[in-house]
Amino acid sequence: MRIAIEDIPELLDYAREIGVHEREVFDMVTYPYEVFRLIEREQELQRKLKKAFTKRRRIKLHNELKIVQALLESYK
Repeated sequence: MRIAIEDIPELLDYAREIGVHEREVFDMVTYPYEVFRLIEREQELQRKLKKAFTKRRRIKLHNELKIVQALLESYK
């Protein structure tokens, strides 16, 4: 069974609801645990980017976000 990267956050939310640890979920799917961390980091960076006030901070966050997205793309 192969799960799309986009479905992982929903799968993990469901797992938390029923009391299954995140690590166990990733043992069951084909994507490594690091992908989950990248997805979380991408979401965090997107939130921070929306709140960033200075241009310098936005550029820094945007560059880091591009790196994370490239890493995620390499897993697809």
